[in-house]
Amino acid sequence: MNSESQETSRVSATSAGFNLATALLNLANPAGAVVGYTRDLLRWLERSGVDEANFERCMTAARSLAYPNKNGMILSGSVAHADERLQRLQKRQLPLALTFSQALGRYIVKEPEICYMASTTACLLAHHDLPYTMSALTSMVLDKGGHQTETKYSYEVWRAPIRAVISKVVESIFLNISNVGHQTGNLPPELANLHVHPVDDTNFAAIVMQTQRASNDLVLRADRFPGDVVLWLLNHFEGYLEVYVKSAKIYEAKLGAHTRKIITIIQETCTNDHRACNSRAWPVVLAEIVDGEPCRLVGGSSSEHLKPRSYQRQKLYTTENFMSTTHSSYKVHLGKEERNDIKHAARRITKWLMHVPINVKDWPQHAGFCFKSELELDEDRDRSRDHKIAQLLFRSPRLLQEKTGESGSSAPPFRRPLWQGSPMSSQNTDPEQWGSNATPEEVLKNFPSAEEMLETVQKSCQCPNCRSEGSLSGSKRGCLRYSAVLELGILVSHAVADALGADDVSGALDPEDARAGVITLLSEIIDQEIVRWDTWFKVAACAVTGCSWGSYADAPEDSGHISRPSWVGVQYGSLAVLAPWLDFRAPLDIAGSFRIHIYEGIIQGIKDDIALIQTERASAAQYDHFDRMDVVSNSSEKLAETDDTPLEVQKALFRAEKSLHRLLVIVKVNNHLRLVDPTQSMMNLSRSHQPLCTHSRSSQKPEQLEETLGPNLNINACTFEDIFTQWVDNPSNGSRTDYSTSLNTSLVFDDTRKVHISLALSGGGVVLRNSWRCCLPCALKICVDSNAEADGLRSILSFDGLPRGQFERLANTPVKQSLSRTLP
Repeated sequence: MNSESQETSRVSATSAGFNLATALLNLANPAGAVVGYTRDLLRWLERSGVDEANFERCMTAARSLAYPNKNGMILSGSVAHADERLQRLQKRQLPLALTFSQALGRYIVKEPEICYMASTTACLLAHHDLPYTMSALTSMVLDKGGHQTETKYSYEVWRAPIRAVISKVVESIFLNISNVGHQTGNLPPELANLHVHPVDDTNFAAIVMQTQRASNDLVLRADRFPGDVVLWLLNHFEGYLEVYVKSAKIYEAKLGAHTRKIITIIQETCTNDHRACNSRAWPVVLAEIVDGEPCRLVGGSSSEHLKPRSYQRQKLYTTENFMSTTHSSYKVHLGKEERNDIKHAARRITKWLMHVPINVKDWPQHAGFCFKSELELDEDRDRSRDHKIAQLLFRSPRLLQEKTGESGSSAPPFRRPLWQGSPMSSQNTDPEQWGSNATPEEVLKNFPSAEEMLETVQKSCQCPNCRSEGSLSGSKRGCLRYSAVLELGILVSHAVADALGADDVSGALDPEDARAGVITLLSEIIDQEIVRWDTWFKVAACAVTGCSWGSYADAPEDSGHISRPSWVGVQYGSLAVLAPWLDFRAPLDIAGSFRIHIYEGIIQGIKDDIALIQTERASAAQYDHFDRMDVVSNSSEKLAETDDTPLEVQKALFRAEKSLHRLLVIVKVNNHLRLVDPTQSMMNLSRSHQPLCTHSRSSQKPEQLEETLGPNLNINACTFEDIFTQWVDNPSNGSRTDYSTSLNTSLVFDDTRKVHISLALSGGGVVLRNSWRCCLPCALKICVDSNAEADGLRSILSFDGLPRGQFERLANTPVKQSLSRTLP
């Protein structure tokens, strides 16, 4: 059977109502056209806990109820282009291997008879949440008409099982289509500025189903703009659409080949103050024109309880959507000036964050990939290896450029609280608990601009806690201060995601998750004096994907390791967020290392919609049995050679518990296997020195080496295999040599992977010598001079890097990946 015939057969089988009984027969025949599809479907049903009979009944009832028009087909076209991009991406070197999503939502968008479920979900999520969407689709499937006087759905025995299936279908479409960034056509500019009054789910289902059944021209009359219904018509109605506001035509479009027409008449527009117009339900009536006379089909109304709340992807720093839910509002009645003060405070906090000094000294390895924040500077200490947080980040957050108006505050951006002692000398040495018990009140008292903003907001708030001058900790939903802190948290969390490389954020972000993440991050820097990769990654990943902050807290602890594994990836539906340095070919630079890569696809080995990925770190004691190999001593000629040791790197994922997965990076060198942690490589890179000198690349004369080393110091020339088998992830690098008289120096590595792996095994800092940027004598001198310090650098890793100019050009070359809108 050729591929075209197979595709026709597959569509026919699925269009016949997902007949699982028939499809299962094909499993015995490897050439069956629906074998792969059926297997994936059965796995999805099993994981989702959906009954097969209910699923088949629901899909049969849902078949051919509607079809997307040319606007609605934008969605399926966008998904198809994304699949093509992923095909090209698979040929590139990626942090982890990606494959195509097997989720039901991706199948539905491609199936002609039911693809309207995906386009309808996408339309509804522009103004509603997931529960509303599930109810509306369920009502569409069960609709039998009879809504002329009142929209009413009589009791239906199948409603509960069909809603159970629809709920899983909508969830899959959201996770794998909408949350990734695929959308139908939006409201045109002529209608986009009208205030939307959404109708409830039963009225929505009744109106759209009657437009599908009617064969004559239609009139949709509403006192206020039913934007959710009009958006659905724009993407599904075949014919002419005209929209009138106060008797004036403001929009018209031809939406297909059909000649029938639907005229939408909006009686009134809304004022800028939407509180009055939201206080009541407004009539919505659909009528069919039969023999020149209107025949009423649906008589309903908008809902005074529903507030527009988009679950589509959102632009950074647009907080309005996140501060509302479908039925309530977090923002309460924060005024324009107050919201401007909130943004000003968020900008000052972000600007302060960028300038926090950091260093790596005195931090034990079990703390993970982290830096020590230096809020109280020691002027006597050597600060040559210090950085600022801004240097760690991929880019500067755009919040710093946001206009926040004038502020009369002359207070400093940060006020240090009373010293409470070093976190490493306190009893709280558990990295997972750092900052987790902090409250917004305790953290924000360090930022005068935030304190002043909250004092101003408190004066406007009428809640009992604010009226009695209660503490911020006593604030609850409905309090202006509570809302102000939520909005502040959203803005700073967006700045963190922006700084790590995100271009937009999920519409499903919970503002309370954003607040919890930001308060934890600030508390760690201020109270625990630590800047942790894990926390920055979690804040950014929650904003980008919409996964909850609590899902990380639910991850079980592994007491079998001295050091804790680090977070390096999240799979959320068809959205994958990964640390770029999971690829050992990543540039060797701490600057910009706090970064995320965002892909549309499924990480190979992940079957769940939600997966949190940590690195697996092996204990050094496991490698004590390695045979020790002798190294070549004191040979300058040997050090100039290129290392040709072959190696293999493989990655594997396994489920640890629930949604938690561990990543194993397995390296094979000849007959030896080891687990290598990419996070450990980055930790030790931050503790290493990368010298730059003006000498020629070949400056390795024996007399220069003798002058540098002195009479009693030897060089151990190490191949990559020597390092791989002898270094046991501790500061002494597992060598038997006397460190008072010798240095370990590698041959010149021609593969960046060897440098990353050697760093991970070094147990501390090394001198990282790019042979194009530093000669060997200068690198050796750094090692010798560092011996005066307690943590002296006793090893040199040489690699054949690019010339300086070429290296800088490569580093500044933009790489496009991320979401479907920016993939190549």
